[in-house]
Amino acid sequence: MATSQRIATTHILIERQLVIYKRERSEVWQCRFSVDGRWQRTTTGLRNLAEAKARAHELLIEANVKKRMNVAPITRAFKDVAKLAIKRMQKELEEGAGKVTYNDYISVINNYLIPFFGKYSVNNINATLLAQYDDKRTKRMGKTPQRSTVITHNAALNRIFDEAEIHGFMYASNRPKLITKGKKGERRVEFNLKEVQAIRNNFDAWIQRGRADAIELRNLLKDYVIVLLDTGARPGKELLDLTWAQIELAYFPTITKTGEIVELGEGETEEVELTNLNRTVYLHILTGKVSKAGGRRAVGRQPTAAAMEAISRRNYGRDLKQQLAIRSKDKVFMYR
Repeated sequence: MATSQRIATTHILIERQLVIYKRERSEVWQCRFSVDGRWQRTTTGLRNLAEAKARAHELLIEANVKKRMNVAPITRAFKDVAKLAIKRMQKELEEGAGKVTYNDYISVINNYLIPFFGKYSVNNINATLLAQYDDKRTKRMGKTPQRSTVITHNAALNRIFDEAEIHGFMYASNRPKLITKGKKGERRVEFNLKEVQAIRNNFDAWIQRGRADAIELRNLLKDYVIVLLDTGARPGKELLDLTWAQIELAYFPTITKTGEIVELGEGETEEVELTNLNRTVYLHILTGKVSKAGGRRAVGRQPTAAAMEAISRRNYGRDLKQQLAIRSKDKVFMYR
């Protein structure tokens, strides 16, 4: 039996692992690679074949590094994953296996979740965004939603997060914890966005008002709260027992062209580019509420990296990268 002829717009770079190809009516090379037996697709963003091949190899390396860091190698926009979740629920309803509540979930996704979260990457939905969503939902409804309404919204969100995990666009460790609260609750279990902003905006003035012997402690408290807000770690032992040896630092740099042209002299010009290192901090939490497997990992972005940097410089006179290279067993949240 004759095998099908491979089209010229498909190139296998690594058998069963890395392929580049062109879509119909497109000049840009796409990339398909396998990580942990799961195929992922993304664009190289390049039209030149040689450059696209080199970029494809880079994408595969980056994906494997992210996988070791417990970060999804490839993610998708929230709205695209939400549409997949809707499609799955509709199919189950048509086959008679779906729940009546799926209709409510689909309505919530279309009318609330996609309009708010749609443009964000699904694995970037964090506590801050959820707090913003909670605030906007309350304003839109004109009242505090009932507990049953919040449960429905959270269930719809969880359907989308389930879909993201199925396709490898999100790992369980990056999945935000959803809090159910409503009118019946007298105690709020999380800060809303305005409260978070008030805390962060007033910290520096509060620190300066402290006695000389309290300044160090207040600085440390500020950094502690910032890390809590950014990572979603639980207050108490999870961070207070954390040592420098349990922290990893990674960079995911991006370059943005500004469109601004500057003169270099002798008729030469150059476009101004802005570089963002996108520092990411991984906290290997070993105490507190952790799994039997021996801990869990919390992910911190630039706010966490800046807080860790501030502590390191105050206590050791070193930047964060230098401090982490030592693999010190000192606890992080201490002051001299």
